[in-house]
Amino acid sequence: KHSFSDAVFFPHIMTGYDIDPADLANGAAVLQNLDGSVKISLWENNVSITALNVGITTTTMSVSGNLLVVGDVVAGFGSSDISLLTHTHGGVTTGGGNTNVPNPV
Repeated sequence: KHSFSDAVFFPHIMTGYDIDPADLANGAAVLQNLDGSVKISLWENNVSITALNVGITTTTMSVSGNLLVVGDVVAGFGSSDISLLTHTHGGVTTGGGNTNVPNPV
């Protein structure tokens, strides 16, 4: 079993890094590249990931709680991709009926 007392951190060796003042002010532990354009910030009750692209490869992904997406959500593969923002439905008629399945993008 390991403890934090098993390690030593030498901050004077780490030069050329700029940590976001908001991360410093709020006591986050930060793992980032040199310019801070890609980073993971950890607080007591929050994790923030900043990057142009984030890839997750898994057989199953579960989210417990609300999911807030700013932007589009696209599901599917290749020519069968369905966008939540721009998809359309066939078989639309007035009244109480149902539409056909969404059309691919």
